[in-house]
Amino acid sequence: MRDKKEHLVKIISLEMGKLIVQTEGEILLSADIFDSYSTNAETFLADKHPKPKYGDAYVRCSRIGAIFGVEP
Repeated sequence: MRDKKEHLVKIISLEMGKLIVQTEGEILLSADIFDSYSTNAETFLADKHPKPKYGDAYVRCSRIGAIFGVEP
């Protein structure tokens, strides 16, 4: 995204009517979010072991496939 920022800025601004400066910020924010998830994926997806008062418990994250949003 960062490498193609100039190209993406034009497309997003035309399609969504956003100002260039807003679009640039959105692209960089999205790239930062992708970086964060790729860097921390192992931690985010690791089993959690809460300490309930009674019994044993764990929380397991399971993949469900690709998720995306379509916006106007």
